[in-house]
Amino acid sequence: MTTDTISTSSTHTSINHDRRTLLLKSVASLPLLLLFPSLVNAAVDTNDVLSLPTGVQYVDDRIGQGPLLSNDATVLLHVRALRRDDQVLFDTREDDGGAQPLLHQLGTVIDSNFFGSSTTRSKITVGLDDALRGMHEGSIRRVVVPGPLAYGKEGVSRYQAFQKELGFRVGVPRNEMIRYEVEVLRCRDVVVDIDDEQGVDDDDAAAISTIRQQTRRACCTEPNYPCATPKATDEAEK
Repeated sequence: MTTDTISTSSTHTSINHDRRTLLLKSVASLPLLLLFPSLVNAAVDTNDVLSLPTGVQYVDDRIGQGPLLSNDATVLLHVRALRRDDQVLFDTREDDGGAQPLLHQLGTVIDSNFFGSSTTRSKITVGLDDALRGMHEGSIRRVVVPGPLAYGKEGVSRYQAFQKELGFRVGVPRNEMIRYEVEVLRCRDVVVDIDDEQGVDDDDAAAISTIRQQTRRACCTEPNYPCATPKATDEAEK
């Protein structure tokens, strides 16, 4: 009796695995041009469209001249996300006053139920995190993420979309594929001088000026590299 139970459970697990593999292959085999025709313009050869084993598809618009991202790299991203009907979910170049890139560490997005309800409740989904691997600083990549690797079978309601945690312009239907246009900003370390002024005493208006140095990160798009040196002000430190 025990042996039969183990055998049945093993067979059931095997069937589930086969279904998952089949679904991955079927999604990955769909031509990107068919899913999102506007993702590939006339200047892009369809042979340049690549597919990951998970079904995420992408095409590189620009290969950055910066270093290759490590598996746990922390990066600044400009991201534009769109639904299948071309409605914009968010655009970091326009939202919140513009020029507000996302800070993200690769490998930190977790989805505990791959083919169920996504646990992702952030602007960076499992599929987008997957697509960032292999990019260089300064690169621009267009990505199509299948629904299970985006916001899953629950999607994002209008109420959730407008919450501060997400800040989307619209909701996300169930199992909706999401299209991303992502740029990895190029960064460098710069040393800036900070002037600390301290008064001597109440009777002396003079001040002692002490210069100290601090290393900061300067990040910008590839065409503007090397980036402008950050201003060394008290406000910048706060």
